[in-house]
Amino acid sequence: MKRMAEADKILSKRALVLLLFETGCRVGEVLSAPVSALEFDEYGAVLRVHGRTGGRRARIVFSAPILAEWLNNYACRKNPGTPFWNKSKAE
Repeated sequence: MKRMAEADKILSKRALVLLLFETGCRVGEVLSAPVSALEFDEYGAVLRVHGRTGGRRARIVFSAPILAEWLNNYACRKNPGTPFWNKSKAE
């Protein structure tokens, strides 16, 4: 999985692949999650997602550094209601 993610040079796609693999979240859960649903802590991060089975918290450890790097470069990070990824382009 790590080699697959590293093969993609686009940081947002690499972060998405690793996040989906690590959390087991559905694509729709992650794509619709707002920036405010991700909270970093001393262990990595926690993503709050809502899907067909209701809401849950997904612990992120391995992909937290890549998510932090991508979020620091993401133009809309200042608006907490903005989704992480643009659904039409997956920026």
